[in-house]
Amino acid sequence: MCLQSLHHVQIVTSAVVGSEDCLYLSVYTHSLKSETLNPVLVYIHGGGYEYGSGEFEGRPGYFMDYDIVLVTLNYRLGLMGFLSMEDEVLPGNMGLKDQNMALKWIQRNIKNFGGDPKKVTIMGESAGAASLIHGGISQSGSALSPWGFLKPGVARARAIKIAKSMKCPVDSTKAMVDCLKQSDGRKIMRQYKHFPMNQIEIRPTFAPVVETASEIPFIPKDPNKMKPKPIPWMTGCSTVEGVIKSACK
Repeated sequence: MCLQSLHHVQIVTSAVVGSEDCLYLSVYTHSLKSETLNPVLVYIHGGGYEYGSGEFEGRPGYFMDYDIVLVTLNYRLGLMGFLSMEDEVLPGNMGLKDQNMALKWIQRNIKNFGGDPKKVTIMGESAGAASLIHGGISQSGSALSPWGFLKPGVARARAIKIAKSMKCPVDSTKAMVDCLKQSDGRKIMRQYKHFPMNQIEIRPTFAPVVETASEIPFIPKDPNKMKPKPIPWMTGCSTVEGVIKSACK
């Protein structure tokens, strides 16, 4: 489980759980020596880009009754995964880049687990769905969701607020990053206290951004303006997706 602050979940505590050493994935397969390669289902957990883990919330054994290979993964969350100054030094989207790296690993290695790299379907829920090779299943979210990414200027302002709370310089992004790297990760995550749930919209505090200043941008422009890729896609919704704000009061 990657580092995450429970500050918004006020009925629990303001504790920080997880670890910085968290970029792992799990592969579930019923046979390593299958004569034929099986389709691959990659599950990306939800949690508003701030909570959750790759530990499958369902029952992995269910999939093992079928000819399928299941992969679950972790990615950096919150300000560890999406802190951005909207410039070349700290463009953001680290959590999405973790997901992308996992997908590349799957393409190179899934055959060793009986999986077919040409039949990979991504499945995600909430923020995991908004993160969306050969097919997709999104549960209550898409890359076009209004909470799926931050508007220009928002991420930078929040990054500066975090840096100031950690007594790090803000006139130079490099100096700011160097300062934060020398700080304890859990202490940094506790700075979520400066963003109480009742003072923000029902959307993540830290989330993906459009990388306008990067030479090789991961998200080059607004997803609403990007050319869609024609792949099979199945979607759905959660009827209680928006109650988190009232539940955290």
